[in-house]
Amino acid sequence: SDNNLQLPWQGDHIPFCNGEDEIGAPCNDNDPLTTDDQIQDDCSCSGDSQDCTHPDYAGLMELYNSTGGDNWTFNNGWKEGLEGTSCDPCDWNGIPWFGIECENNRVVSLNLSNSVAGNNLIGIMPNLSLNRLEFLNLTANNIEGPLLNFEFLTNLRQLILNSNNLTGPIPNFEFLPNLNNLDIGGNSLSGAIPNFQFLPNLDFLNLAGNNLNEAIPNFEFISSLRYILL
Repeated sequence: SDNNLQLPWQGDHIPFCNGEDEIGAPCNDNDPLTTDDQIQDDCSCSGDSQDCTHPDYAGLMELYNSTGGDNWTFNNGWKEGLEGTSCDPCDWNGIPWFGIECENNRVVSLNLSNSVAGNNLIGIMPNLSLNRLEFLNLTANNIEGPLLNFEFLTNLRQLILNSNNLTGPIPNFEFLPNLNNLDIGGNSLSGAIPNFQFLPNLDFLNLAGNNLNEAIPNFEFISSLRYILL
């Protein structure tokens, strides 16, 4: 037999790939970002690039990368998403990524908390871009930095960030008109309590366990508000 230097392992093999049956045979190019790897005409092994084009993929990866996703307690599907082998957060081996619920192949719920120990998210909260998201629960993690206005979560109904390390003032959340549950207690937020005039549907409000000014607004713009924890 002859040595085929075109092979990546340069083994002592009979040359092939010259119009023989091996062309098109399955192989492994050791690249997790490709699929359908096949032997090419020049004896190389390559596959089709897998582009991650799901509309929620980029926003989810931003959260994963900014909060130490590789060290989360559970990151099933997310880890594969980072590797490029699972580009659809609504369908990883037939199920969504951990903590995700979908409707019509869009992410509508993101729950990365068990209300006691969280999921070991450590880092800065990004300005999430998930425009179909309705439910966000990141309770009992170690998320730091300012509490954002979440201008890209326009369909959000429940925002639960209890027991983290968020600091700074509370925004007025003018981009979240559908919000009915705001639970940001147990952080290190400071400053004045907003009147939340842009949240006409707010039903539950928890601000307890922060460092806020004692002055309490009358919340005259929120006729639906029933439960307040300060």
